[in-house]
Amino acid sequence: MTAALLMTGSVFSSAYAAIGDKAKVVYTASKMKLENGSKFYLQAQTSDNYYPAATITVENKGYVSFGTAKTTSTWNDVAVFEVRNLSNSASGVTFELWVGDKQVLVKADGSAISDGTGLKLKDLISSFSVGYADVADKGQINFSGLYTATTPSKQVAEDATAVSLSEEIGATQLNEYNANSITLSFDADNLEGNVFSSLKPVTLEANKLGTSPAGTYFVSGKAADIAAFIADAKEATAKKLSFATVKNEQYKIDALQAGEGYKLVMTSGADFYKTTDAAEFDNAAFITITAIDQLNDEGKIKLAMKPKIGATPTATPVEVCAIKASDTDTKAYVTTVISATKFTPIYASLGANSYIDASALLKKNEKSVYNIYFTSNDPSVEGGTLTEYHKYLTVTANDGHSAYQLSALPADDVDLTLPQTQWVVSKFDGKYEFTFTNREATGTVDVSTLTLKLQPTDNEGEYEIVAGSGSIVGGVTTSTALTATTVKFIPVASTSKTDGFLNMSADEMKAGVMLSFKGKNASVGEQTYYAAAATDKLVPNLDASKAAVLSIAKAKGKMDGQGSDVENYIINKIDYAYINDNGEPTVKANGDTLAVPGYKLSYFVGTTENKVRGVLALDASTASEYFFKKQLDGTYVMTVFTSSPAYTSVAANSKALGVKTIATPEFSADPYLYAPVAADFADITILLNDNSDKTTLPAEPRHASFDNKLGSIAMQLNTNGINEGILNNEGIIFWLDTADSKAITPSFYLSQGVATEDEEVAAERMFMYFAQDSMSIYNEGGAIIKENKNYLLEGTESDPKAIFRLATLTGVDTLATTVNGEAVNVVNKAKKAGEVEGLKSFKFGICLADEDVEGEYKIYSKADASKYLYSVNGKLGFGTEEQAMVFTLGSGVPTANDATPSVTEVKVIASEGAIQIIGAQGKKVVVSNILGQVIANTVISSSDATIAVPAGIVVVAVEGEEAVKAIVK
Repeated sequence: MTAALLMTGSVFSSAYAAIGDKAKVVYTASKMKLENGSKFYLQAQTSDNYYPAATITVENKGYVSFGTAKTTSTWNDVAVFEVRNLSNSASGVTFELWVGDKQVLVKADGSAISDGTGLKLKDLISSFSVGYADVADKGQINFSGLYTATTPSKQVAEDATAVSLSEEIGATQLNEYNANSITLSFDADNLEGNVFSSLKPVTLEANKLGTSPAGTYFVSGKAADIAAFIADAKEATAKKLSFATVKNEQYKIDALQAGEGYKLVMTSGADFYKTTDAAEFDNAAFITITAIDQLNDEGKIKLAMKPKIGATPTATPVEVCAIKASDTDTKAYVTTVISATKFTPIYASLGANSYIDASALLKKNEKSVYNIYFTSNDPSVEGGTLTEYHKYLTVTANDGHSAYQLSALPADDVDLTLPQTQWVVSKFDGKYEFTFTNREATGTVDVSTLTLKLQPTDNEGEYEIVAGSGSIVGGVTTSTALTATTVKFIPVASTSKTDGFLNMSADEMKAGVMLSFKGKNASVGEQTYYAAAATDKLVPNLDASKAAVLSIAKAKGKMDGQGSDVENYIINKIDYAYINDNGEPTVKANGDTLAVPGYKLSYFVGTTENKVRGVLALDASTASEYFFKKQLDGTYVMTVFTSSPAYTSVAANSKALGVKTIATPEFSADPYLYAPVAADFADITILLNDNSDKTTLPAEPRHASFDNKLGSIAMQLNTNGINEGILNNEGIIFWLDTADSKAITPSFYLSQGVATEDEEVAAERMFMYFAQDSMSIYNEGGAIIKENKNYLLEGTESDPKAIFRLATLTGVDTLATTVNGEAVNVVNKAKKAGEVEGLKSFKFGICLADEDVEGEYKIYSKADASKYLYSVNGKLGFGTEEQAMVFTLGSGVPTANDATPSVTEVKVIASEGAIQIIGAQGKKVVVSNILGQVIANTVISSSDATIAVPAGIVVVAVEGEEAVKAIVK
């Protein structure tokens, strides 16, 4: 767009404007069209007043109307109006006006709306038209009145006219536009003399380079030399660069006036310091650079300077622009002109900017949440200096628990699914500045909300934080400003309204819960206390069998003191930025919500209810409300809401419940909610009342066989390549590892394997697995989940097999195994890449079959406590409790005779959409179709691998084996 503009002030005045100064731009004989995207301030014609926007709500949606016109000095307190949905007709144009993401409305008579209560959109006006003082200007931006697009029309705002702003800029603003370099273009063909290509602007004070004027210099050179010049501009650093300079030599153009037509060249910095015929710094210093129209001609700038030119070189005020010798000339020149020039100036336009694309960190029509990962500094040294390197930005309580602080914590010490570790992008300025808001912490300046200016580095996905506030205090030896760091933003796959807080389902609460508190101190060592019932309170007890079964229900209350009753209490509401359907960064107010589920507890003696209140006292009438907060290490703590549930119950100084290990232990509210220490005994486990009425096998690691009169539990590799559970006369001695050994109903891993001479415990073993999740498979071709009968117990319609999977127990809550050819860790809750959930399918309960008969047991799945191990025709699966087999436990230790069934024989098994290869670990496998086209060529890393292949006949060649054909469905 081009326009004839009248700016208040002149670049040729003796007093040059300072960087940052703004001046009003009035559109005069404009050739700039009024079109979609046109932006302007609205000035009341009869005064120097400008219209702000007044926010209103109509039919529960946000809009704006016109505020009272006012004077302004900053321009930040008046509105920028934008034209949208413009339509042309014979009578003129009609359009909508918007301020940001809100549409402008007025009343039917054209008057502004101050309060939208009770108004209906159908009665209001959202379409406008304009009038002109000169009919020749019709359709242009220099209108002289704003009206409703109605018949008859009504005037809106007092004789409003469109104005814009110009601003004086320097190197800071230019480098903001493009952090790498500046290239200027001029809207002309066959251009000669444009030296402004990939130059770095540097604004200097007077006499920094010797006898040199203040101004902005455009330089080129090696990146290191430019950086040195910016850091310390002086003769030594200037000599290594070249400067854009006006040369005292004119083009041969007719009608030039004094000061016009001089050439621009790149001049060596050393030439400015020659003893004779030295170049003049006056000829390189651009005294003002004016952004001509910030709203409608972004990037168009006017360059002004006072070079020493002419036969007797004299400082002459000029502009640098492009001109044509005549309107019909096909050639243009970048040169100097004076204020009274007879030529039509073609002003410079900034080239491509280096703004960060919104899509780098924003999603379309949804929130963007990240874990922030540091890549700066040296690695931390154990026992030495701790840095932020390869740690995650997290909010924690400070040492005194008086406020939140920023901490950098390693992945092993932090659960990245917690809102403490998650940052919502809540604002983007369209350039480099993003505002990040922590999902949990509130109200702490430069901690809970961070406004950071980012600059991409040469490493993919990495950003340098070049401006902003906030410092890392926790997890580092020395407090580190965020502006001294580089980061990567790791997307959080999904979030929920209750992240970080226990959110129990109705089924989980149905049978009640028990509470255990774990900790360690010098007086009692490492212990677990259970909440047991006493006369008027719950008391800590080391005997798990004394644990009180408590009724639990979600508390209901008002959210923020208004609205309907809800189960959860809001502690944080966060705006989030997103990309709308028009591709524009937009903000959704209060778009991300975090809530705390509150619970009420009761202890029943017969039919008498004793409500739990305060520090676990029992009360006949009053129940307190409690919540359970997850810690960064994955444990939970329990605390009580204040008398009126509110977000203030979740704060850096909030307290939790723990155990005082005095002579007669008692519960206390001394520990802190955030990061209580082990001596507080605040690490709480909420034990579900799952089969707690049954007597279980004591939670002790052991070796044992499981024997029944029909046979003992063993395994075999079937024709489908699955190690299935069977009964035979030579049972296997199993390892029984305790999982959840402190629970009321302990869990066990049942595995088989033989330790080598170098192992105290066998590393890899075959673990019993509840195969319910394996009984369905997604068929891509049919786009449907189908039954996978390979894992169905033969002779039944829906019971899953008991199978065995090769795995390594790497921790009480982690099994390392292979899924679809990829090494994974099976855990209770996945926190990071390489982890999958489903650990309960490896866990089993072992309880007495009859409370009156010692030594006879039933085995049930911890993934589904209603499923018990039983046998059909000698093969094992899981059915109802009535079908459960009864076993006695034999003793012994695993021997070579009990080794895992051999899988050294290579087998190829076709299944739906895949082939399974057994016994080919470490061997090269090539899969091809019948035309010889290779589908897969890989080295098998596991003894049981699955390769996805299309349906049809495939040829499978395993290294050292004969090729075989397989038919894949």
